Amino acid sequence: MTPADRGNDPLPPRVVAALRCSVCGDPIGAAGPTLRCGNRHSFDLARQGYVNLLHARIPAGTADTAPMVAARADFLASGAYEPLADELARVCADAGGLVIDAGAGTGYYLARVLEASEAFGLALDVSAVALRR
Repeated sequence: MTPADRGNDPLPPRVVAALRCSVCGDPIGAAGPTLRCGNRHSFDLARQGYVNLLHARIPAGTADTAPMVAARADFLASGAYEPLADELARVCADAGGLVIDAGAGTGYYLARVLEASEAFGLALDVSAVALRR
């Protein structure tokens, strides 16, 4: 699968295999637009390609808001952190497995790493606004 192809498959098997049910801890499998464990706990895939595995509400003020995400995206588009993103991509260029970005926000750094490698990525964040972007 080429990097361009990966964007067409929102749930690559390697990524799904790394996930566990947040309710019981069992492995999760893909069943159409849903992730489901053996105990029938299910998590629906959002149309933007992310899945929320949390079963509790995030306390107010914990996750990034839409204005915060927009401001970060504008700042990153300025190129100020491009050297850091390039260095991460260089260091991870030989990554061939699964790269996990905890606190990924919009996935800026993870995207750069995946463009430079044959790896698959898993972005984790509590902000649905950031993940949608």
